Amino acid sequence: MSESSIDPGTAQAYRETGYRVLGDAPFTLRVGQVSPALAAAHRCHRVDCSACIIACNTFSQALDDSANAERHAALGRELGRRSLAISDRQSWRR
Repeated sequence: MSESSIDPGTAQAYRETGYRVLGDAPFTLRVGQVSPALAAAHRCHRVDCSACIIACNTFSQALDDSANAERHAALGRELGRRSLAISDRQSWRR
């Protein structure tokens, strides 16, 4: 893994977290692990890449629910303005 300005404890928490991708065939992503399910989703949607962009707790700074909701809404508006395909379904857990 490349060097990061994120403190080691937070980086470890990211690696220990499962990031759920919801939809017809839900699956879990993990930092640093290859995902055959993600590769299958790429084939299904005829793309060769994707990104998981989350506006909550920017730069690993904990924010309250209201601030996170506003950031999430602003991100959705910006992605829509750019005409990018998005899925607004999200879930993550440790």
